Amino acid sequence: MNVISSKFWALLSFCFLILLVFLFYAEMNYYQSKTKNIIPQAGVVLSFDDDYVAEWQMADDYLKNYHWKATFFVSKINKIKYPQLIQLLKFQQNGHEIAGHGWLHTKAPLYLKNHSIASYMNLEILPMQNFFRQNNLKLHSFSYPYGERNEILDKNLYQKFKILRGTTYASFEPERQNCYNDYASRLVLGWGIDDFYPQFSITYLEKLLAFAKKNNKILILYAHKPVKAVKGKYEVDLKTLVFICQYVQKNNMKFYTFKDLN
Repeated sequence: MNVISSKFWALLSFCFLILLVFLFYAEMNYYQSKTKNIIPQAGVVLSFDDDYVAEWQMADDYLKNYHWKATFFVSKINKIKYPQLIQLLKFQQNGHEIAGHGWLHTKAPLYLKNHSIASYMNLEILPMQNFFRQNNLKLHSFSYPYGERNEILDKNLYQKFKILRGTTYASFEPERQNCYNDYASRLVLGWGIDDFYPQFSITYLEKLLAFAKKNNKILILYAHKPVKAVKGKYEVDLKTLVFICQYVQKNNMKFYTFKDLN
């Protein structure tokens, strides 16, 4: 009986050891899968502000072979024509994101100097949300008109959107830049690539892209009106967008929308 009992306990101990090894590797595989989700592939978020739907469509037709994705932050969306609304729905269907940029494109901090936050929400945010909902547009993200924001606005808009976008205009060394996705915050800052911005240059843009690639970061960019030849303010040269797409493609990077970030 003692021999049988010893063999039984030895077998039980062996089985328990096997179970522990199995659980250990299962836990490791789970951790690695979760880590892959947390640490993304280096990439770019390209976003466009205002209501240049026809120009966005032109850019999409021109760049679709690069399998790009963009986020279109639309302002005064109630004033766009029906064909443009249909185009926004097509963008959404094809993997782009349609996001909010204000019902009236109000300078929010200036408005709050003489009005309450509740008044601002009723003026700028709630009608926009209702329009999106009524027209089957999924609203996850919001960019501040003119990039103007403060902590009061952030706190209240976090309750309405998954992620907010401000702006940055600096041109210091890429490692000191703050135009990369920060997973500790639901606020990100975009760097402008419209041709008239004094900080913009292809050379500096390439440095930002290279830093994102090397450090596995997501670069946040924004523009307004894509054109084949720049003639005015708030226009981005189509060649700049091609440069970004080619860089992303050649360096095994990825395009993200804002809703992808959180």
